[in-house]
Amino acid sequence: MDKYFTFKNYKIKYSTLFWILLMLISFYYGYNKILFIRPSGIHQWRACFSANNALNMYYEMDFFKLHTGSFIAKGNTIDVTVPAEAPLLYYAVAILYKIFGYHEFLYRLLNVIIGMMSLCAVFRLTKLITKNYLISFFIPVILFTSAIYIFYLNNFLTDVTSLSFSLFGFYYFFKFIYHKKYIDFAYTMLMVLIAALLKAPALLIFFSILGYFFLEVVLNVKLNGKEKVFKKPLKYIAGFTGVIIILGLWYYYAKHYTDTHGGITSTVSIRTILGVNDELKGQIWAELYARFKKGYFHSPVFLYFSALLFIMNIVFIKKYNPILSYFTITFFIIGLIGFNFMFFYSIGRCDYYQINNLLFLVPLYLNFTLFLKENYNKIFQSRIFKLAIIILSIVLIHDGKLAIKNKYSDWHYRYSMQYVNWCGDITPYLRNLGIERDDRVYFTPDPSINVSLYLMDQKGNTDYSVPGKTTKEKIEYLKTKGLKYVLIAKEEILNEEGIKESLYNKIGDYNGVQIFKVFEE
Repeated sequence: MDKYFTFKNYKIKYSTLFWILLMLISFYYGYNKILFIRPSGIHQWRACFSANNALNMYYEMDFFKLHTGSFIAKGNTIDVTVPAEAPLLYYAVAILYKIFGYHEFLYRLLNVIIGMMSLCAVFRLTKLITKNYLISFFIPVILFTSAIYIFYLNNFLTDVTSLSFSLFGFYYFFKFIYHKKYIDFAYTMLMVLIAALLKAPALLIFFSILGYFFLEVVLNVKLNGKEKVFKKPLKYIAGFTGVIIILGLWYYYAKHYTDTHGGITSTVSIRTILGVNDELKGQIWAELYARFKKGYFHSPVFLYFSALLFIMNIVFIKKYNPILSYFTITFFIIGLIGFNFMFFYSIGRCDYYQINNLLFLVPLYLNFTLFLKENYNKIFQSRIFKLAIIILSIVLIHDGKLAIKNKYSDWHYRYSMQYVNWCGDITPYLRNLGIERDDRVYFTPDPSINVSLYLMDQKGNTDYSVPGKTTKEKIEYLKTKGLKYVLIAKEEILNEEGIKESLYNKIGDYNGVQIFKVFEE
């Protein structure tokens, strides 16, 4: 039951106060302005790919067939694709677009709302375990001050959304442990399933819970004192099996559809550290270390402190909560070691691959605060400790502010903004020229799958996966595939040898993007 914070004659629920805190932090981070920024910054490619999936689904509303807008499949003849993740988020965004119209900020806003609801779940989980409201505020703040969490929450990727559903699952599993209601286990499996369908790394929590089941049922290890959590194991097997079957069916479908159309653009491929040569391995380690120092994941000092807490948990494990210790250790082994080992090549290229590993921080800090409460209660209840928590929270929030400010000012952002400047508001101009959404265009220079195409809400091709060494060769090739218009964003491309022979006449110029027909009237 929620209690009230009382100040003089005013009373407010702690849960309401927590939501107010999230809102204040969000405004401090500038979320109210970021909501309306076109996809930009680091991994603009992936953001536009996800955003375009939702936009095209808005037009088609076919859950099992996605369109990237980029004709790269079946020999550059179709734009059909199947991403590795199930399009649950894309479909939800498409429904919002159907209701309210296409307003891009709705995508970011939905991600933010889901994320904040999951932070509220962490708040409730912490209150359930520690019975302490200050700590219940603090642990969600730990997540909401991670640089990658802050940036990707108010964004277009599904990784933070996946983590959000993992957090829901973690909350419901502890509700199940405390209240012994099967419905909480069912909710756990549902949340875990959605998380894993959105992103494969979210299987971290599924395998951890399955491991807990194995310890109790097969090895007869009782982490919950003398009482087992899974008292009648057979009725829980259906939940685990259901998750595995549905995930298997989705990946089977994705592979079958890909083999048929050759249109996958987001694969889940295992590239272990063993398959990476020494030179590349060194580059990846250097990149990971650089991200660590720059605070990509969290403040380096905070991560060193977290490592110290993990060592303390191992050394003094008998004094720690056994269930939380189990999840702390399994999240570390499966996520921070196992997953990074299996996908070593990918984590070197994409910082967002680490987002689901933030789940590790929840049981780690929950267990530490519970350890203090049960073994050093005077310290736990002291004003000095409470003041330290408040100061640490303020410092972490300030670090988060600096991190998000840097994300929207670094070279990744500056580079990505050239595409926003070229294409971000060109769509009405194209339509006035008579260029319809389905008219096939070629935009250059653009090495991405569909950054320029998404920003223009236009179908066609970029330089990605188009045969030809020169722009002229690419245009001539695309003419055989039904190309109608060419959009050139840099003047020097027009100086390439023979290119003007491929263009019949110029019909427009917008923000430096020159537009040509490639067919005769």
